[in-house]
Amino acid sequence: MIDRKALWFSITVILAITAALSWRLSLLPDWHKMPLDGPGRSHTVDGLRLFIGPLALALVTACIYVRKYFVASIDESTRPWRRWANMFAIANCTILGLFSAIIIARSLGYGLAVDRPTIGRFMMVAMGVMVMAVGNALPKMPWLLMRPRWFQLDPWQQTRQLRFMGKMMVGLGLFVAISPWLLPPKMGLTVMLGLWLSMMAAALWYRAKLKRESSPLS
Repeated sequence: MIDRKALWFSITVILAITAALSWRLSLLPDWHKMPLDGPGRSHTVDGLRLFIGPLALALVTACIYVRKYFVASIDESTRPWRRWANMFAIANCTILGLFSAIIIARSLGYGLAVDRPTIGRFMMVAMGVMVMAVGNALPKMPWLLMRPRWFQLDPWQQTRQLRFMGKMMVGLGLFVAISPWLLPPKMGLTVMLGLWLSMMAAALWYRAKLKRESSPLS
């Protein structure tokens, strides 16, 4: 459930990040050793780890987009959902695109005036705040008629579902914001992807749980 402009913006950013990383790694004698503080420096990272970011971004964008195929009717109630999805997708792409550009620039020897840990903390805090803001808005979204019928929740069930997801996203965003002080930099993106996939699995489990419970509206 995302507008075409936001979708194409997301696709363009994902392809641009992937192409830029591929180009930079092609210039290295060993793509397992991507320099983080300029050519010839000892601080390096496995180049393949950098593709976790665009991969996670592609998965998130795909999840947002395919949701429209589960909506039974497009009406006024879907507008807030589109605005929410557009904001989420564009903010994700902007932050990750900027972060990738900084990493590539620093690997070439540019932008070294600011130390790497400070940049990493700033980016993770920005990402965490964005996720918390989106999660806080989620429970306020209107009820939608979904399909297929076995996937449909009544308003009471969907309210509980959105509150559950909102709490998980706020918790995830808080963890992401403080993760630079808890985890080694090389583990940040990997842990974020794992937590996001776990959150999606938990959301599906909770939806199935609600379907088995009796609703006061039934």
